[in-house]
Amino acid sequence: MISMTGLDDWKFLEGTWKARSAEENTFGEEGYVEGEHVFKVDLGGKFVTGRERSYQGEREIHTALSVLFYDEEESLLRRKTFFSYGFVNNEVEIERDGSMVRFEIVMEPVPEFFKGTKWRSYLRKVSDDTVLDGLESSKDGINYSLFGETILKRVK
Repeated sequence: MISMTGLDDWKFLEGTWKARSAEENTFGEEGYVEGEHVFKVDLGGKFVTGRERSYQGEREIHTALSVLFYDEEESLLRRKTFFSYGFVNNEVEIERDGSMVRFEIVMEPVPEFFKGTKWRSYLRKVSDDTVLDGLESSKDGINYSLFGETILKRVK
């Protein structure tokens, strides 16, 4: 069931999650990418904040901070993700139902090797203990393909 603001549908994320890429050789990396995501319902319940650490073995790939919130004026979910790479994904909801939200991404500043690429992301709730976090890319802005998908499993 879709909540009035949509943010309520994602507050279940609060807690610690183990992450692993769904397939090998995605996200521009060889092999599987693993990590840990920690979410908190924050600032009076108006935000779901997250800290992410991704790695392969002992090699840290990146860290990130995210803020998911509901924009009451636009009636849309938004997410901002700050990466240790030095850029920010500004994400605006383009599709939502009770178990999934898809965002269009505007990256700033755009790294040279991503210039001309359009991006979308999604969160899909499989269960209270499993979430898919995906990233899609397109060179023509129309035909998107999966760049990578992460499976998040709740740590009990």
